[in-house]
Amino acid sequence: MYPETQSVSQLTTKIRSTIENSDELIDIWVEGEISNLSQPRSGHIYFTLKDENAQMRCAFFKQNHHGSNEHLDLGVSVIVHGKVTIYEPQGNLQILIDFIQPAGIGALNAEFERRKQRLQKMGMFAEERKRPLPRFPMHIGVVTSPTGAALRDIQTILSRRWPLAKITVYPTEVQGINAGIAISNAIKIISKAEEKTQMPEILIVARGGGSAEDLWAFNEDIVVEAVFASPIPVISGVGHETDVTLIDLVADIRAATPSVAAEMATPDQNEIHAHIQNLISGQHYYLTSLIRNLNQVIQSHKMKMGNIQPSIEHYKDQTNYMLRSLNYNVNMLNFVANEKLKAISSQLRTLSPKAVMKRGFTIASTLDGEIVTLAKSVEENDFLKLQWQDSSHIIRIESKDGK
Repeated sequence: MYPETQSVSQLTTKIRSTIENSDELIDIWVEGEISNLSQPRSGHIYFTLKDENAQMRCAFFKQNHHGSNEHLDLGVSVIVHGKVTIYEPQGNLQILIDFIQPAGIGALNAEFERRKQRLQKMGMFAEERKRPLPRFPMHIGVVTSPTGAALRDIQTILSRRWPLAKITVYPTEVQGINAGIAISNAIKIISKAEEKTQMPEILIVARGGGSAEDLWAFNEDIVVEAVFASPIPVISGVGHETDVTLIDLVADIRAATPSVAAEMATPDQNEIHAHIQNLISGQHYYLTSLIRNLNQVIQSHKMKMGNIQPSIEHYKDQTNYMLRSLNYNVNMLNFVANEKLKAISSQLRTLSPKAVMKRGFTIASTLDGEIVTLAKSVEENDFLKLQWQDSSHIIRIESKDGK
């Protein structure tokens, strides 16, 4: 009795299924030298990738070129990305390639360029989809590490430039194997707000500088997709000016550093004060010029009417009355404008956290940076941060209501 047999086609199909279901073979990077290069009229490219000990056939189909075929020539060393499969009619192993870069730029940079080309082809970097920032935001969200210098820089600049805005921190890891998922989840929290009024108007996604490996979480697909889907405008402030990540390209605005991101998100209260004062000065100058011109017209008419019958005095009285009314209205406008400016300035000074602390008050907040305004929101054993004018301390609530 003969053992059970299978056809050659069945065997090659089984081998192909085994290979293409192997996680180690469907997402690979390989470096080697090009030989046996063939570029038929179909637009597909076939070649052998070899080193001193082995070689393997490669297929680079036209739809995957995206401009990468310019690096191909006999004897050129390249880095390729793709998956291993088997060409069943001949039973040959081969690599199906979707990306090629010259060797020497490093696998990490090659992976960055591969992802960048794919996302660009999907339209995720299109300028026409990017949104403008609100001019006077009253609620700003920040996704970053709760212990990093980036958060301290952002909070300092926001409180100096625009202290009227509420700041909500969405803490996350910004480095490491789990950072991509953590950053994505922090961004997605915004879209889960029960009411749109609870949602920030701008989101800053930031971290300080680091190596390409340190910043890699901001190139992960899950983070790029979360930024792309954000319901509010996003400012990317990752690393230093020379660092570029994929979320820089998909965000509505790219800032060179976290500090610059905070500046781009807010107006400067001092500039607004100066602008208001300029408006008042301009209005005063205009009205003063108008009065002066009217006086000149009146004096001119007085000279022409000097020899007219005394009854003209009636019209002079009316003109003087109108002039007095105009002067009164100008003075009232100046008074109202100055009072409004004083009220705005007083409100800004009163709302300043530093002004509150100078009066002997402290600011209580959770360790996440959320301001505590009601005692009922605090439970026993909760940790709070108390901020005085000169320093801060962490306390624990031992009991409530004197218990």
